[in-house]
Amino acid sequence: MLTSHCSPSNRAIRRTSVLATLAFVATVGCREGSIAPPSGLVTTLSMTNAVAPYPPPTVQAAADSVVATYVSGVTGCDDYRAEAGMRGGIMILTVTAMPGPDRPCLTVLASAVYRVALHGAPAGQYPVIVVMRWLEADGKRGPSSVIVRGVITLP
Repeated sequence: MLTSHCSPSNRAIRRTSVLATLAFVATVGCREGSIAPPSGLVTTLSMTNAVAPYPPPTVQAAADSVVATYVSGVTGCDDYRAEAGMRGGIMILTVTAMPGPDRPCLTVLASAVYRVALHGAPAGQYPVIVVMRWLEADGKRGPSSVIVRGVITLP
């Protein structure tokens, strides 16, 4: 005989509740994990003045390199760096902007074409995520945006 807490309807509700909780945790974990900058792969970053009409964001593979380009805001107040690495089979390229130390500046926002190149990437096919992060002056996390996603194949 089934007790009230083990009835088929209670089990179905409990199962649905557990699955919903797991889906929520996985979504939050994946989102947070995808914006945290992994490291370990050599990257270079260059920025040039952007002129309208702006090109769409792209991710391309060439030899043992992955190159991502996109247009975003830039200020003279921030220092910019690029990092890249692998996390869970996904190649993540992260550009981080952080206010420069003790630098007087006017916050003049302009548009720039960012070019992030990852060098010495391993051969294979990978999903790629390009992320832009802005840190606060004290180094604490600020807003982050996924700029472009794609799939590349390296020989």
